[in-house]
Amino acid sequence: MAEFNKEEIDYKDQLRQSERERKDLKNIIYELPVGLITVKGGNELTIDIANHEFCRMSGYRSADFSMEKMCMAQLIHMEDYMMFEDAAEVCRRGKTSDEFEARIVTADQNVIWAMFQFQIYTYRSAVPYYLVSCWDITERKKMENEIMLVNERYRMLEEVSNDIVLDYDVKKQQFEIPECYLKFAENKSVKYAGTEELYGAIHPDDRERFQKMFETALQREMKGTAEYRLRQGGKESGKYAYFRTYYQSIADYDGKISHIIGRSYDISTERAVREKLLREVQLDPLTRIYNKTASGEIVDAFLEKSTQGTHVLYVIDIDDFKKINDTFGHTVGDMVISDIATLIREQFTDEAVVGRVGGDEFMVFVKDTSLQEAEAKAEQLCTNVQKTLSGDGAVIVVTLSVGMAMTGKDGYDYSTLFERADHAMYHIKKNGKNHYGFAGETEEGDCEGKYRTEEKENRRNLVADKEFLNTAFSLLSHARDINGSLNVLLEQIGRKYQMNMVSVFEYAPDGKNMLLTNCWSDMGQIYEKNILPITWPKLMKAEVGEFVQTTPKWQEKRKKEWLEWSGNAIPIQSIAAVKFEYSNGKTGCIDVGSVEQGKQWRTEEIGTICELSRVVAVFVTLREKMQEDQQAIHKLKNRDRLTGLYNMEAFRTKLVQLLEAEENPQENTYALTMVDVNNFSYVNENFGAEMGDSILKEFSRLLERKKVMAACRMYSDYFLVLSRGKSQQEIRRRVKEGNEEFEAKLQERYPAGGMKLSAGICFLSGKSSFETILESANLARKYAKEHNITSGVVYIEKMRQTRDEQVLIATRFHAAIQRGEFEMFLQPKFRLKENTIYGAEALARWHFGEDGYLQPNRFVPALELMGYIKDLDFFILEQLLKYMTKWKKSGKSLFTISTNFSRKHFENGGEAFLQRMHETMDKYDIDPSYIEVEVTESVMTEKLEDLKHCMIELAQMGFRIAIDDFGTGYSSLSVLYEIPANVVKIDKSFTDKVMVDNKGEFVSQMGKFIRAAKEEIVVEGIETEEQRQFLESHGFEYGQGYLFDRPIPADEFERKYL
Repeated sequence: MAEFNKEEIDYKDQLRQSERERKDLKNIIYELPVGLITVKGGNELTIDIANHEFCRMSGYRSADFSMEKMCMAQLIHMEDYMMFEDAAEVCRRGKTSDEFEARIVTADQNVIWAMFQFQIYTYRSAVPYYLVSCWDITERKKMENEIMLVNERYRMLEEVSNDIVLDYDVKKQQFEIPECYLKFAENKSVKYAGTEELYGAIHPDDRERFQKMFETALQREMKGTAEYRLRQGGKESGKYAYFRTYYQSIADYDGKISHIIGRSYDISTERAVREKLLREVQLDPLTRIYNKTASGEIVDAFLEKSTQGTHVLYVIDIDDFKKINDTFGHTVGDMVISDIATLIREQFTDEAVVGRVGGDEFMVFVKDTSLQEAEAKAEQLCTNVQKTLSGDGAVIVVTLSVGMAMTGKDGYDYSTLFERADHAMYHIKKNGKNHYGFAGETEEGDCEGKYRTEEKENRRNLVADKEFLNTAFSLLSHARDINGSLNVLLEQIGRKYQMNMVSVFEYAPDGKNMLLTNCWSDMGQIYEKNILPITWPKLMKAEVGEFVQTTPKWQEKRKKEWLEWSGNAIPIQSIAAVKFEYSNGKTGCIDVGSVEQGKQWRTEEIGTICELSRVVAVFVTLREKMQEDQQAIHKLKNRDRLTGLYNMEAFRTKLVQLLEAEENPQENTYALTMVDVNNFSYVNENFGAEMGDSILKEFSRLLERKKVMAACRMYSDYFLVLSRGKSQQEIRRRVKEGNEEFEAKLQERYPAGGMKLSAGICFLSGKSSFETILESANLARKYAKEHNITSGVVYIEKMRQTRDEQVLIATRFHAAIQRGEFEMFLQPKFRLKENTIYGAEALARWHFGEDGYLQPNRFVPALELMGYIKDLDFFILEQLLKYMTKWKKSGKSLFTISTNFSRKHFENGGEAFLQRMHETMDKYDIDPSYIEVEVTESVMTEKLEDLKHCMIELAQMGFRIAIDDFGTGYSSLSVLYEIPANVVKIDKSFTDKVMVDNKGEFVSQMGKFIRAAKEEIVVEGIETEEQRQFLESHGFEYGQGYLFDRPIPADEFERKYL
């Protein structure tokens, strides 16, 4: 017992001694200027003490390291921790470790670099304790990295620099081969080469030119540049790089050339970039097919060399494209153009020249074809391009008009062929559009006669510069500022045809004076007078469109007047003019002048100026019409005539004025809200437009009563409201209350209309443009409408990101179909009791490049929005029918497989959908009873009558009908008796609740009601055995979900289940 007490006392003394040593060590190291820690060894390295400097470096507190509760592995970067274990092992062998660098992960998860060194300072209970010193070297590492980066840059520059010193000794007739060239040489030990060896390394196509350059440099002192291709590697390599050589021949004391020196460097990349830029110049930026200029040049180059064979040029125009842009916006318009360009490119072989030659106009030049093949291609193109765009109640079918011209019969150059095909295309447009035809075909078969008649009617058979005229028309069609655009056009005319003055005059009604309205001059004159007397009788007597030129005698006679008019600047020596007619028979002229005396006008110039006078006449007419419209708008005092609210432009101006006039804007919150009335067409269609107008007026009065800052009726039933409040919550509350008040009135008057308000709110902040704020409010409004939120939705940035993603998805869709990126997956359906497969559901999956498979919730909404979902639905149906055909031929048993169809199919009565179903099934020998058509429950609340009609016909064709996602919408069970459905699928949201409280009983009762109406129920989303057992015990027979199997590729499904 005494021995035991003695051992206990000794042990306690050791503990006290150890604690004193630890305390002394802590006192010693704590204030040292370098980082010091004591680390306990053993199975893992744990920190025992950390001094002030180490805590500062690492960002931890001293308390964080107390009681050995932090391991070194938590503190040190995982890639560096092995060095600490190695250092500890060195110390255990009785040595001090070498210094080593490692990374510390600080408390705020940043990384710093430190230099470490280990040594043992004690053992406790046979466990080593290490004293680890460290100091921050982060700044040094940064400097080292900078130096390393600089060195790496220089190394890379040395590697990529292909500069070769050229030194040719004339007397020895040999080149010195520099070190950097040896990597290209066959024999890397040879330091010199003769001229024949050099010539042999030059590309055969460049050899003669290089040899002549070299021989010329041997004759006299000179400097020069040469570009050529130099072989890389041995003779058999066949690889060449482009080089540029700057050389100089040097004469000796006797005047004879002794050396040719210079430097050569690799310009392969430069050449590639140059060729790429040349290719880019040829491509249309939107569609990536040839642009107008490149198309013509490529076709003309081919026709110059090819004198035989039959070649056809197509001119293709999108019908009613302006209507598409006006209805759906330019983003959708651009997508339509891109999609059609892709279809055209895929329709024709790689040998065909495909170009975009106008906003919505394309051309295709097909080599070595026949009339029959060309006509078949045109018919196929017109058929394939047809698709329906729908949204916000508007439906537009995209179609094409195609004109064709053939070499030989219709011309031998691009310009002539294009003009003939263009005439044919416009003939198609005038006679119903959505068709194709050759030049030379009229309504009765003689388009050429009509074409020649039109040519004969042209009183001046002049050659006009078509390219420049197209520029003028483009400028006119995109003009926002008519006057400014006209000035730009005058300048372009002057500079292109080297005129010194171009001006536009309008004649006064009295015929005595003319008004200068636009003028350009390259001499900087400011013309003193805008009203001039008419002193040129010949021009007054000229016919409209006639080119008239002054005589030297008349010019000299009027010289004083011209000098006075032009502010005594250099006089115009030669003048020509073309008279034009504009609004209601008024006349004017376009004048062109040159300081060159006796200027001779070329036929091209005369023809172009005459044609341009017509363009100018349109400009002047538009300008006058705009002035009249502006006066009318001014009379309306910037108000919407129906509601009395601001119109759009006035609202934009008023918004800026109101916000600038606010005295204390920082004390308030401001918001722009966009509102529209859902299902507004219900009133117009059932009660008349007058009743619809009364609703708009009443909503306007509500806004006025709410004392908003300003309100505007954009168009139809769309409104903008500028609000001010003390907080965002206040504005949201007022929007919610206003919506509820008006919705209550609508519900009272039109209980069957389902009319509600969708409101998108964008709070104003920063310096966002009006267009950005408006777009933001509109995105929020669309979100509110799509999600049936009537209290108003506040814009968040994710809405714009979602929209941009939707645009990307819609843009890539048709190309993705062609490239096979869409796949059909199948998810099996099982009998719950027997756990055996009895059917499946077909689902779409999109392999989206490096992102892998895109989930349907990422791409389906975007395709729904654009109406492209209809194409996807039929693509999956056809994939399913192809697999079924394959299984049937191989003797496998078929069972019913369901496939989804969007609500978009049932718009406008669903007749197009039914016709397409007939056409699709006619192509395959598959009984329709094996196909189950799935539609979501929400369709029943939106388009019940259309749905009933379609479902009845589909049932008569033999299809099975399934109602998907049942229970997520607002339909009643009574609707099931109206729809000839065979199957009702209960949504996964109900399956998730069967094991929760009393929810399972509700699902059970719902199943009983459905079974009373239909023969089959499929429960979706079964994921656990408990769910399966519950459903099976409550009378449910069929289900699908991950408990049984996930959706899998069709080939895998075939191997697994058939």
